[in-house]
Amino acid sequence: MKVNCKRFVLAGMLGVSLATISQAKSAQGQAAAYRNLGIDARILGLGGAGVAVSSDVNATYWNPAGLAGVKGKEAAAMHTSLSLDRNYNYLGYARPMGKDGWVLGVAYHRFSVDGIPETRIHNGLDVDGNGRFDDPILTGEVDGAPLAAGRATAPVRIFSYFEDAESNISISAAKQVNSRLNLGGTVRYLEQELFTESADGVGFDFGVQYKASKRVTLGASFRDMFESLKWTTGRKDTVPITATVGGAFQVNQSTLIALDGVKREREEVGLRLGVEKWFAEKYGLRLGSNEGEFTAGASAKYEEWTFDYAYNDQDLGNVQRISAKRRF
Repeated sequence: MKVNCKRFVLAGMLGVSLATISQAKSAQGQAAAYRNLGIDARILGLGGAGVAVSSDVNATYWNPAGLAGVKGKEAAAMHTSLSLDRNYNYLGYARPMGKDGWVLGVAYHRFSVDGIPETRIHNGLDVDGNGRFDDPILTGEVDGAPLAAGRATAPVRIFSYFEDAESNISISAAKQVNSRLNLGGTVRYLEQELFTESADGVGFDFGVQYKASKRVTLGASFRDMFESLKWTTGRKDTVPITATVGGAFQVNQSTLIALDGVKREREEVGLRLGVEKWFAEKYGLRLGSNEGEFTAGASAKYEEWTFDYAYNDQDLGNVQRISAKRRF
């Protein structure tokens, strides 16, 4: 039975991987890039290597199968202020449901870019001859070359400010099939608002965690499957699928090593690596690499609360995040 179960898990991972790769090749556009930012400062401090590690309320993002590790009510939150006026907020909640072993989780994510200027030509002219006044176009020169004949030069002024707001709400469910195998899935509703237009769509995640031994846990997740955003203009943008396969090795009771391989549409495979060390079961330190970017982190536990900190060295500026989790 143990051999058959292991074969079943490996076959399932391979089947879903092939289906995911096939869909990724046929996808036409990209959207919801914020979905790659990640949540939970603990996992982010580990370099984002969370597919086999995450086993709490935050597993709704990293691997829904990890929700099966939730033994009571849990809530989590994170706020991140990024460069270029970007903000990312997350709220999550999970709890076991009944005696059948099911765990339910809900999550809300919101990413926004504030202070985007709405610019128009303020001269009361129909510059493009399209029947509308004050078109939001630039005037003068573009890349050093004069604009085409008939496009008059006039003052460009800021009329207002708006934001690009993207959000999603998800419902996840997971079940411990046996002492080794956890399965989980997520259904997600996405929205985006940009100036006068909006878009929405639905997507799915699937995850597996397998306890190979007392020290080794394997995991696989397939995020944003069959997911797209349909705009009010009629345009349809596909959200890239992310396939992750990884493992975690428990060196001893206080030390953990995690390694993930991540494949996104039209991108090469990226590696995520992290090492975690706990002291007195209350304080933790981490070092990692998120696809070549240095990460570090720390944790502190106080009664039912856990506070996590993560530092990430990125091209657009260093990012520091703090997340909190509470068990009820």
